[in-house]
Amino acid sequence: MISVSADKNSLFFPNISQTTWGYFCAQKAIENTEEKRITVALLESQSECEFLYSKLKYFLELGDANIEIKLLPDASQAGSDAARFDAVCERIGTLGSIHSQREKFSGLVVIATPSSIFESAPKPTSENSLEIKKGDIIALEKLKQQLSEFGYYNEVLCETPGQFAVRGGIVDCLRGSTCIAFLNFIYTCRKDFVVAKLCVG
Repeated sequence: MISVSADKNSLFFPNISQTTWGYFCAQKAIENTEEKRITVALLESQSECEFLYSKLKYFLELGDANIEIKLLPDASQAGSDAARFDAVCERIGTLGSIHSQREKFSGLVVIATPSSIFESAPKPTSENSLEIKKGDIIALEKLKQQLSEFGYYNEVLCETPGQFAVRGGIVDCLRGSTCIAFLNFIYTCRKDFVVAKLCVG
């Protein structure tokens, strides 16, 4: 386990017994939050990461600690295209949470494997852009397809960066953590098209 602070000083705790992972990590996360440090737990496999996630969540809730827990999956190890897409979306959300701590620190634990730490972040390119101005009309399916190609995950509700949702007559899209506003599009009379009524960002 590594505790990382904003000033790049770190504390390293190797070889922690699996039976104490949840409790130990919860205690360090609470201490680190008071000192404005991000806690990073490095484990050997994704299954170990998921095991720690459940235990850590239990102990943090037990102590009434309002600390965010994020998994940083290794998308290159995903077994299918769907699993890789899910992993990429989760990575974007986690990286967004790490970035947001620089502006307003609220406490964060990142659970990762060494390979997921060194995996490259998705690179923005000029090809991955879609400019929509107020009053523009765009086919709904095209909008959904382009958001998916950009790495956004289609959810029932849009709650974290890297997600979009179609609900009733609105398409919500929440981009990176530097912008907490939603991009909202309202349907025109035709259900297969949307018109950009409000674009915040």
